[in-house]
Amino acid sequence: MLDVHPPHAPTHSWKDFFIHVGTICVGLLIAVGLEQSVEYLHRQHERHLLEHALHAESEILQRNAEIDIVQYDSLLKYLLQLRKDATLGIASHGHASLPVRQYNAPPKGHGLPGTGDIRLINPIWESARAEGRLALLPEGLKRAYGVVSFRKGESDKSFQDYFAARDAASAFAYQFSDIKTPRKVDLSKMSEAQLLEFRALATDAFEKLRSLRNANVDLSGELNLVLGDELIDQQSITPADGKVLAEARAAYTEDYSKMAEEIDAEDAVRDKTATQPASTQ
Repeated sequence: MLDVHPPHAPTHSWKDFFIHVGTICVGLLIAVGLEQSVEYLHRQHERHLLEHALHAESEILQRNAEIDIVQYDSLLKYLLQLRKDATLGIASHGHASLPVRQYNAPPKGHGLPGTGDIRLINPIWESARAEGRLALLPEGLKRAYGVVSFRKGESDKSFQDYFAARDAASAFAYQFSDIKTPRKVDLSKMSEAQLLEFRALATDAFEKLRSLRNANVDLSGELNLVLGDELIDQQSITPADGKVLAEARAAYTEDYSKMAEEIDAEDAVRDKTATQPASTQ
C-alpha cells in the first residue's frame, strides 16, 4: 500500500502566488534596469569619445582649409599674371617681349613645413558613418557634421575639376618651355593663335580654382559652427548655416583689384630693374 504523508507546509494561497510573481518581476526589472544603465553609460562614453575625435579632426580640417585658401589666392594671382601676359601678346599679334613667369608658392604656415596645398580628409567621420555610430550624436550636432561632410564633398569635386583644368593648361604651355626649365611658362614662344588658346585654358583653370577656393571658404564656415560653443538648433540648421557662410565669405573676400594692383606694381619694379644699366666696379 502507498504511504501518503500530509504536506509539511500549508497549501499556497493566491496571495502567496502573487507575492512570488511580484518578487520575480521586481528582480527582472532590477536586472533589466541595471543592464540598461550599463548600456546607457557605455553609449554615453562612446558618444563623448566620438565627439572628441570629430572635434579634433575638425580642427585639423579647418586649419588645412585655411592654409589652402592662402595657397589658392596665390595661385589665382599667378593665373592673372599669365592672363595679363597672354593678353599683351595677343594685342601685339605675338610679337611682344613677355616675361617667363614662375610660380612661387607661399609657405604653408601654422608650423607646417613645405609649400603648396593640402588634401582635405576626414577619416573619422567617414568611418563613423560607415559603422552607424553617428546615431550616438545629438541630432543638432549630427546635422551640423552632415553639412560639413556635404561642403567637403563640394570641395573634393571642385578639387578634381580644378586639377583637370590646370593640367590641361600646363600641358599646353609646357610645349613651349625650355628643356632646362620644363615647368616654366614661356609665352614669348607662342603665336597669337596659341596665346588665344592658352588664355582660354588659363581662364578655365582660373574659374575652376575660384570654385575650389570658395568651396573651402564655405567648408571653413561650417567648421566654425561645429567647433564653436553655440548650441546647434535641434530641428534645422539652415538659419545658422546661412549666417556662418556669410561670416566666412566676409572673412575671405575675393579682392582681384588688389591682386591686379600688386601685379602691376611688381611688373613695374621688374621692368625698371631690367632697364637699369649694370653697375661698374
